[in-house]
Formats: sequence, C-alpha cells, structure tokens
Amino acid sequence: MNHKWVGGFFPDPDSAIPVLPPVPDGNATTLAVPSLTTAAISERRAQATAGSRRRRKALIAGWLRYCMSAARRRDAARVIVLDENDRVLLLRYDEGGGVFWATPGGAVDAGEAHNQAALRELKEELGVEDVELGPQIASRAKTHMINGEPTEQVELYFTARVPAGQVDPANATQTDGILAWQWWTLADLDRTHQTVYPLGLTTLIERYLRDGVPTVPAILQG
Repeated sequence: MNHKWVGGFFPDPDSAIPVLPPVPDGNATTLAVPSLTTAAISERRAQATAGSRRRRKALIAGWLRYCMSAARRRDAARVIVLDENDRVLLLRYDEGGGVFWATPGGAVDAGEAHNQAALRELKEELGVEDVELGPQIASRAKTHMINGEPTEQVELYFTARVPAGQVDPANATQTDGILAWQWWTLADLDRTHQTVYPLGLTTLIERYLRDGVPTVPAILQG
C-alpha cells in the first residue's frame, strides 16, 4: 500500500496547534502528527498570539495612514478673546472623549472669509456684537474624526478685546454643546491640569502681549 503524508496546517492565524486537513484520496493513509508537550504547545500559542498582535497593529497603523491621507479639509476660525485685565475666555466642552477647554470659534461657512466667520462665531457663542477683530497671530492644523469621518481641520487664530461684562451667554444663539464660559488668568492657565486647546496657548498669548503681532503667524502643533 502506498502511504501519503498529508502535512499539518494552521487554519487560523491565531491557532498554534497543527491539524490535519481532510484527505481527498481514499487510498491515502494519514500519518499521525507527533504529539507536542504542554510547554511546546504553550510556546507556539504565545508565538502565534504575538504574531497576531503585530499583524493587527500593522493593519491599524496602515488604516490610520490611509484615513489621514484621505481626510477632507475643514477650514475654521478661532478667536483668542482677552478682557481688560488680559484674561482669556475659554469654553468648556465634553464631546465623548473627555472634558476640555477651547477658544471660541468654528467652521468657516461657504462663501465666508475667515474674519467674517470669527465675528459670526463670537455672536453665536458669546452673544457679543460690534467686536473689533484683531490680527491673526497663529494657525493650527489637526486631523481627527468629525461625524465619523477623518477631517483635517485648519484653524486660523485671531485676537479680540472684549470687556468681561459684555459677554452674555444668554444672548448666544448657537452654543454648540458649550458647558461653561470662563475667564482665565494666564497664571491659572499655565498651572492647570485640565485639557486646554490649542496646546501652548499660554505661551502664545504671553508673546503677543509682550512683543505684539508676530511678523509670521505662529504654527501651533496640538
């Protein structure tokens, strides 16, 4: 009788124990797979698990790179609002990923210029009008998920002087999930452990107050 060896294979990439496939030839005889010790089985399982984790990480990294490269662009305007005592106004949000503070502002609508969008957002979020918008002092580009879609948000940061008593959330028309309005001293902002966007805001404001409008707007990273 002719004997035919049917090699073992791994039906699942996470499996570590070889199994035999069905033998299509009725005349063939399947030879038994040599038995493995418990230690050997554990080692193979560990190797397979490590390999599977590496593959998953590589797939996730590749998918993220693809999403980021395919991200749509969303232009936005934000305003660093300072009062008569050089305090900065921040808005508190909780969008599911944790509570954070950010400057007023939002997306630029079709047909709008950035400065027009900035003034509109001040009216909608702070209830203030007739604001004299200052110069752009920074920009920031960050890719993240918006409504389940990878989006590169490109923000221009302007300045504005608004007396604290003029801000009236009761007159705000679109609060967009704002949980709180708060004036921060630069000292408080510098030592807080809460999340504040953009990163480096304290340094940006200090330089603006000390040196004036930069020749080239700063590029913020976070």
